[in-house]
Amino acid sequence: VRFPLVKGGWWERLIDRPHRFGKMKARFAPGESYAGVWWSAPSVRTQLLDAREVWIVEGIFDAIALMQHGVCAVAALSSNAYPEVSLQELHALRRGDLPTLVWGLDNEPGARTYTLRHARRAEKLGFRSKAAQIEQSDGKKTDWNDLLLRARAAEDPDEQWQADVALALHNGALLMARTAIDKGLIMYERDKQVEF
Repeated sequence: VRFPLVKGGWWERLIDRPHRFGKMKARFAPGESYAGVWWSAPSVRTQLLDAREVWIVEGIFDAIALMQHGVCAVAALSSNAYPEVSLQELHALRRGDLPTLVWGLDNEPGARTYTLRHARRAEKLGFRSKAAQIEQSDGKKTDWNDLLLRARAAEDPDEQWQADVALALHNGALLMARTAIDKGLIMYERDKQVEF
């Protein structure tokens, strides 16, 4: 499948037996740059005008998974890619009524560092930021599209999805906590945990 990008070029993912292609199963058009802009589906471009939250995730499939649950989501295309141009355009469109940004990047050390860095940069533009970090278990990388599949397989898909998102937002709040006291309060609010 191939998705056109704002600045030209495309991102593509080989679906049919991708193991045959090693690390080349997903790639960008050679010589093209996606720096500074996010990918968004046409329906999301309309949502951006009045959404209360805009979720910024890494991959296109992750954004699509969130969209299937009614979330206004865009793809930064990499954890280190700060969508500066797109955020400036959104700021100009929504001046005085900015949405909260939810940074839903991967839950790995580099992406966590970029989540904090991107949130600070966005705050300088006037955006409020939150984070959502998917719980990683059993040594297997789990993305938003994996959560969508898990929810669909559950006895109560909506309940499973809501529980997974609530946990991701909790983990994101822990990441974004500015002090140990803030972190302790967040932990206590969820689990009544009195020490950490």
